[in-house]
Amino acid sequence: SKPTWRWSIPLLGLAATWLPWFTVGNRPIFSFYAVTIVPFTIIAICLVINGWRRHTKRPGLVIAAGTAFAVLTVVTFWFFHPIYTNELMPYDEWHQRMWFSRWI
Repeated sequence: SKPTWRWSIPLLGLAATWLPWFTVGNRPIFSFYAVTIVPFTIIAICLVINGWRRHTKRPGLVIAAGTAFAVLTVVTFWFFHPIYTNELMPYDEWHQRMWFSRWI
């Protein structure tokens, strides 16, 4: 397949919004800073699924994988929703949602 400019948008966007976080090693990371990363991630995911769909002989597998990914995304959002909305919760529930030591 020939090269396409479409990949430059999400790759440059992800690099510009995500790579700077590697320079701040000792500081906590707050999830609301990731809002700028989301559009580029969505574009990249759509391009991957479209490329996979166009180059496979099993489109049902692509649909199943895309659907599973979408469901997993919704479930993960639901799991973190109390954090996003500043809901009061017991410490143990809050701690379950802190997957990395740098998260607050």
